[in-house]
Amino acid sequence: MNFEDNNDLAEKFNNILEEVKGKINKSIVENEKFETLFINELNFMHFKTSSTDIDVDIALDKNYVSLICNAPLINCARNEFDGKNKNFFKTTFYIKNDNLFVEYDQGTLFDKNELEKNGFKASTTYNSKLEVNYSMRCFTKEGIEYSNSSYKDCYLMDVVYDEANLKEIVLSSFHKPIFSEYKLAKSPIHLLSANIRNTYRKLEEYAIIHTNAGKCTKEGYKDVCCLLYSAHPMFPDLLRGESRIAKTVEMDGKYVFVIENNYAENVNAGIEKAKKFFKDELEKEKDNIDENIYKKVIHYLK
Repeated sequence: MNFEDNNDLAEKFNNILEEVKGKINKSIVENEKFETLFINELNFMHFKTSSTDIDVDIALDKNYVSLICNAPLINCARNEFDGKNKNFFKTTFYIKNDNLFVEYDQGTLFDKNELEKNGFKASTTYNSKLEVNYSMRCFTKEGIEYSNSSYKDCYLMDVVYDEANLKEIVLSSFHKPIFSEYKLAKSPIHLLSANIRNTYRKLEEYAIIHTNAGKCTKEGYKDVCCLLYSAHPMFPDLLRGESRIAKTVEMDGKYVFVIENNYAENVNAGIEKAKKFFKDELEKEKDNIDENIYKKVIHYLK
């Protein structure tokens, strides 16, 4: 059931939002993206679990608010595991240096017996399998997204499924990485081979989006690829790439950017071209973009 098609559920979620707004720091509420992200997260948790049993945790100092759901997933990658898992969602909203940070923590635990009953085989002894997903998004006080990072891994665990405290496992530094706005996340204590990504833009170079992605292993980062994109003029407040400008390649033991798809003569020319393209296209799309967003984006292009 999608709350957007259900008036009762939409009303319930809006009531949660209104109640929270009266209890948390005004700097969180005043961020342009907070209300939309908060409702979207309630929607997402419900979509993934069909549960409305979502707890709200507000800090005593009112400086953060978290949404927490412990219901099992009902739409797994393989539907034979739908509802046959333990799952933990936590999304936290807080302010840091006047910017809005949104951290997402999620973990799903599968029992060995269910896995093997459905053909899963492993070469090592285990009792359960853990899949974790973490991410962090950062927005300026005007609601402009400038950083978006993710980290995904899975493990075969000794922990017995029925005895597992999934919340403790997911939030522990054993599995949860430390995110940074402009760098790949610092790995947790325990990892296997995590997919890791950091996407960002510097506000003084607003039209250029940087994306770094690779693997995080016990031996360090591997297969990291760095890409440059022009920002998408239809979604100027979000980290959406439009055209790929350049990527990194190894030359003489060092990684350097090289131009992609004949975008320009060289990387510096590509960056200048992307800046001009973004500004010109933004003017063309002016009538199709929210006026407030347009004004805020233009501020960073002057």
